[in-house]
Amino acid sequence: MPPETPAPQLAAMVGKWCELALKRRAHFVDLYDSGRWRHYYTEPEFVAELRKLTQMIERWKAIAGDAALCDGAARRAPTRDAA
Repeated sequence: MPPETPAPQLAAMVGKWCELALKRRAHFVDLYDSGRWRHYYTEPEFVAELRKLTQMIERWKAIAGDAALCDGAARRAPTRDAA
């Protein structure tokens, strides 16, 4: 049996990194909703972190090429209601 081509392995890796970025964004949303962000960041720092995170998500989506990789990660990401 020939070794697995790197494409599926790379797609899985990109999906995992995209999922991680989406989980991080959910965490930032939770921090914002609860007001806890003020314990860890100043407002300019928090805004800068959100901008970096948004750019990171867009970068992973561009690397994925197929938006379904990141969209699939979003569907797998747990929500607050699932806890």
